[in-house]
Amino acid sequence: MAEILNPHDADLESVILGACLAESTAMVLVSGKLCPEMFYEAKYGEIFAALLAMHRAGKAIDIITAVSYTHLRAHETLMNL
Repeated sequence: MAEILNPHDADLESVILGACLAESTAMVLVSGKLCPEMFYEAKYGEIFAALLAMHRAGKAIDIITAVSYTHLRAHETLMNL
């Protein structure tokens, strides 16, 4: 029997993340409409979760701050193991 997959578009998911990183108003537009669980690609969901947490904390979002934030969270996770 063939496996049934939910419809998804990885390119669209990456475009959404790119817009959130490039345009300061993008998170305002999508934060109330999307949640990390809606992303088919788990890695994109994790990135969106980080961006959402930054947005809710009032932090500026761009590629540099997002990478710094995720590295800090990963370091904190490793320290708690």
